[in-house]
Amino acid sequence: AQVHGCLVTVISDTLDKMAARLRILAQWISTDPLVAEVVVGLHVEGPFLNPHKGFCGCHPVCSLQAATPEAADVLLDAAAGWVRLFTLAPERDCPSFSTIH
Repeated sequence: AQVHGCLVTVISDTLDKMAARLRILAQWISTDPLVAEVVVGLHVEGPFLNPHKGFCGCHPVCSLQAATPEAADVLLDAAAGWVRLFTLAPERDCPSFSTIH
């Protein structure tokens, strides 16, 4: 088997910091042909993760939060269509938002 590309991962932080990182990466993929050849997309890991010990790994607990449409949109919009994988904990959904279908 051969590797044909990779996903660049941005892990949990404040939404502003995560969005800034995603914007930079999306621009880099969109403007640099060599990067676009290697990086096939972005992986957003958090901040919608379970904060309990054993579930959040290396993610800073202070950055973890419940999923909301507005927060998800901030990250997805910043990534400009490059998100290929979004890791979250569905048990962290707020009452008005469901990631479980």
